[in-house]
Amino acid sequence: MSESVQYWRRKWFYIRDSVLPGQDFGLVPFDPSQLIEKKRSWKNQILDGEVAEIEALYRRVEDLQLIPKKEVNGVDIIRTFLERRVQPLQARAHPMFLYSGRRDPTRVSSEKISEVELDKALRVLLKFKADEEIPGKSLTPPFSSTLVVPKV
Repeated sequence: MSESVQYWRRKWFYIRDSVLPGQDFGLVPFDPSQLIEKKRSWKNQILDGEVAEIEALYRRVEDLQLIPKKEVNGVDIIRTFLERRVQPLQARAHPMFLYSGRRDPTRVSSEKISEVELDKALRVLLKFKADEEIPGKSLTPPFSSTLVVPKV
């Protein structure tokens, strides 16, 4: 497995979302005033039986990233979340591919993020130094209510 993925995995975590009766999702709505307290349970270890499946998923993600004229990278995904002011792990009124703009109910702030603020946030999150160039935007714009997901 790629070292970059392993490095990324040590910095992020996943939480299983269990659907609750009467709700589409079990995760609680995002609350920016809540303090984040790390838990020991966040340290997920890959089990021997999971390695083959993870490798297959990783190869699939790599294949998707390399579609000519539709290349996407992890920086693009993080940039999209930041620009849209949407938290990756939060209960949402609808999926992110239906995002409708600055008044979208999934946003945690209606304020537009400036290019300077966006650059600063990307550098902090991705540990880019001031003199390092952050990879440019993808040729593929993110899906939204006006750029719909193609039917398969």
